Amino acid sequence: ARAILILSRAIEIAPSDALNDSYLGIAYLNLDQIDYAQSAFQQALAKTASEPVANRGLAGIARALGFTRKAQMYSAKAGSGGMSEASLHP
Repeated sequence: ARAILILSRAIEIAPSDALNDSYLGIAYLNLDQIDYAQSAFQQALAKTASEPVANRGLAGIARALGFTRKAQMYSAKAGSGGMSEASLHP
């Protein structure tokens, strides 16, 4: 919960930094708050469409919900940075 407060403040301070939204999405994933995570990832992509962490996060969510094509689309946008969707959530 503390991470969410800190990251929310970071977003206030640097609203154009998509990475803060992506990290917020990861924090929500770790609390199993999938809807909030998805929203945070989408906000990151609204700022920077190619943001890899957000794309990986959305790919993982889509895959978990059974949306294979959508997961593949987000994975392709994320590129290969050595991190898989599985590494975003325990």
